[in-house]
Amino acid sequence: MKISVVIPTKNRHKDLQIALNSIFNQSLKPDEIILVDQSEERLDDITINYYKQLLGENEKIKYLYNPSIKGLVHAKSVGFGIATGDIICFLEDDIVLQGDYFKELIDGFKECEKMVGCGGVVTNPPLTNLYYLFFHNLFHRGIFKDKRPSIFANYAKSNRSLIPSNTISGGLSAWKREVFEKIKFDVLNGFHMVEDIEYSTRVADLYPNQLFINSKVRLAHNFSPAGRDAEKQKQRRKAIEFIMFYKKRSNKNFAILNLCWLFFGLFVSSIVISLKYRNFDAIQGLSGGIIVGITKKLIIS
Repeated sequence: MKISVVIPTKNRHKDLQIALNSIFNQSLKPDEIILVDQSEERLDDITINYYKQLLGENEKIKYLYNPSIKGLVHAKSVGFGIATGDIICFLEDDIVLQGDYFKELIDGFKECEKMVGCGGVVTNPPLTNLYYLFFHNLFHRGIFKDKRPSIFANYAKSNRSLIPSNTISGGLSAWKREVFEKIKFDVLNGFHMVEDIEYSTRVADLYPNQLFINSKVRLAHNFSPAGRDAEKQKQRRKAIEFIMFYKKRSNKNFAILNLCWLFFGLFVSSIVISLKYRNFDAIQGLSGGIIVGITKKLIIS
């Protein structure tokens, strides 16, 4: 299986170099790496040529610099358009691969031939305490159900390498090429924070019981502060995207109840955050996002 790695990046060149170094330290290296750079300044030629030499052949690294690309989903779509591999692997630009990442990835696809897409495990998730996991699982129900935090927290205790999951993290995901030929990225509705949930649940509709998390595919996510939203903007974006996600799946059973229950939990969370930082940014961001999300029209491609 030929592996193509697509890495969207924006204003994180130092983080990107750390991520690339971890890729080149792998026992099994990808067949090609596609960097989709939306930064204010392009990566310098010396750095690009250095990594081209490490991979062996210049054409194996494709560097696309285009600051007019707007958003993560657009960048991923552009990257797939360039990729030639049988397996398309998406990585974030601030990660460090651990273990035999690509070997375990390919072994998983060979072990389970029906698998069309898989995610890996983040070994340093920011929130894994029992309180967070309890409230996450309590409020993310129905169309918003998401097993990933529990899997990330407990992967070391699991004897299973392939864990069924309809939600796959976009920044450590791998897909068979056929998936993208049938299901396109949604580049029209402004998804970013929940783009991975939005895409993987649509794939799960067409390919039921064929998505997994491979607990042997592991990376550390450094969560670079560059390009991160402030708390107010983060809560606003989260509210808008969850409502837009609901609009795409409103025909599912109890979807409106799932939405109301989720936002009750989000309001509780925003109050806790506001008390912690002694300001109303989280509450204001969530409230403003709800108004925008309700009034925003869903674009159907």
